Amino acid sequence: MNKVIISGFISKEIKPNETNKVGTATIAVKRPYPFNKDANGNQVTDFFNLRFLGEKTVTRAAQWLSVG
Repeated sequence: MNKVIISGFISKEIKPNETNKVGTATIAVKRPYPFNKDANGNQVTDFFNLRFLGEKTVTRAAQWLSVG
């Protein structure tokens, strides 16, 4: 099994579906030093979609994670 650790900022509030069994959010991550500039010299940020599965996981994520 592969593991990825991503550190960034939550950019969209966690939205549970109607049954609270699946929740979605978006995280913004700045690229590390050698790859952090585009052709124009601007900072590059990548956005990743997160999906939380299970009612307990969704409620805890909504309770503990906030935008910013």
